[in-house]
Amino acid sequence: MIKATWNRMKYAAAGLGLAAAAAMAGTAGAQMGEAAGFAELMQHDYLNRDMVLFAQGLDLDDGQRMILESLYEDYRAEFDAGWMEVQQRLGNLRDDLQNADESEIMDLILRPFENWRQEKTRIKEQFEQNVQVILNSSQLEQWPSFQRMIYREKNLHRGRLAGESVNLFNIINELRLSDRVREDLQPILTRYENELHEALQRRQEVSRELQNKAFASIRQQDRSTDAELLKREIDRRVEVRNVTDTFRDRIAEALPSDLGEDFRSRALEQGYPRIYRPMPVTRMLRQALNLDDLDNDVRETLSDAQASWHEELRGFNRQLLETSRSAEPRLMKNQVDVVQARQQGERIDRMTDPANEILSSRNERGRHYLNLLTDTLTPEQLQQIPAARSVVGEAAPSRRGADSTRPQRPTRGGGR
Repeated sequence: MIKATWNRMKYAAAGLGLAAAAAMAGTAGAQMGEAAGFAELMQHDYLNRDMVLFAQGLDLDDGQRMILESLYEDYRAEFDAGWMEVQQRLGNLRDDLQNADESEIMDLILRPFENWRQEKTRIKEQFEQNVQVILNSSQLEQWPSFQRMIYREKNLHRGRLAGESVNLFNIINELRLSDRVREDLQPILTRYENELHEALQRRQEVSRELQNKAFASIRQQDRSTDAELLKREIDRRVEVRNVTDTFRDRIAEALPSDLGEDFRSRALEQGYPRIYRPMPVTRMLRQALNLDDLDNDVRETLSDAQASWHEELRGFNRQLLETSRSAEPRLMKNQVDVVQARQQGERIDRMTDPANEILSSRNERGRHYLNLLTDTLTPEQLQQIPAARSVVGEAAPSRRGADSTRPQRPTRGGGR
C-alpha cells in the first residue's frame, strides 16, 4: 500500500498533475478532485467570447474595444504562464518526493495547486481593475450591474436542481419586448437581478468551503463525507431556484397576458424539461385536427379529446412541479446520508422519487388518448400525421374500417 502510494506521487511529479492529485483520495479520488475544483484551476475565468459581453454590456466604443482586446491578451498570457509554472513545479518534485516521508507527500503535491488558486484569483481581479481604468464615468456607473451580469453568466449554469439554472433575462430577450413593456418591467427585473446575485454568492461561498474541505481531505487521505456542509450547499441551491421560480411568476403577471403565458411556458420548459417537455400525443392531436379530410363527427371527437387531455395534462404537471420541487432536495440529501452511512459501515435505504408514480399515471393517460386517436382515424389518415408515424408505426392499429361505431367521447377533467 505504501509502495503504491509512493509510486503515485512519483507519477504526479513526472507530469500526471491533476489526475494523480485526485487519485490521492483513493477510490473516491475523482469525486474528491471534482469537489476540490481541480478542473477549474486550469480554466481561464474569462474566455474570448466573454469579451463580447464586456463590449456590449459596457457599451464600449471602438477605441476601448481595441484596448480591451490588448488587456485580454495580457490576461491570457499571464494566466498561461502561471499555469505552466504550476506544471513545472510538479515536474520538479521528483527529488523532493524521493526523500519525503509519507506524511509530507500530500503537502508537496497540493501546495502548488493551492498557491495557484490564489494567484489565479489575483490575475482575474487585476484584469477587471485594468478594464475599469479605460471606462468613462457613465460606464463606471454601469460596472456594478455589469459585474452582476457577468457573475450570473459564469455561475448560474452550475446548477444541479431542476429549475436552478434558468436565466430569466435570456427568456425576456427571446420575447423581443417593446421598449414600453421593457421599461414597465424594469423594476421587477432589477429586484430579480439583485436577489439572484445574492443567492448565487451564498451558493458559491458554500462551494468554496467544500473545495477547502476537499483539499484538506486529500491531504489527510480522509474519505469521510462532511454531510452537513453538503446539505447546506443543497439548501443554497434551493434558494437560487426559489428566486427564479418566484420571479418567473412575478414577471409573467407583470407582462401582457399573451406574453406572460408565453414567458411562463418557456421558463417552465427550460427549467423543468422532465415535466414540461412536449408529449407525442399532444402533437398528434394537434396535427390530427389540421387534417382536411375529417368528417364532422371525427373532428368533434378529436376536439373534445384534445381539450380533455390538455386539462388533465395541466393537472398532472402542476402536481409534478409541486412534488419535484419538494422531493428533489430531499433525494439529494438522502444520497449524502447513504454515502456517509456506507463510509461508517452502516446501511440506510435510498429514497424513491415520488414523482415517478405521477409520471407513470400521466403516461398511462397519454396512452389512453393515443389509443383513442388511432381508433378514431383510418390508417391512411394516421399516415398523414408526422408525429403518429414515429409513435404508432406503419402498422397503426385502427378499428375504423372494421367498426364504424364512433368512439365514446372523453369526459373532461378526468385526470384531476
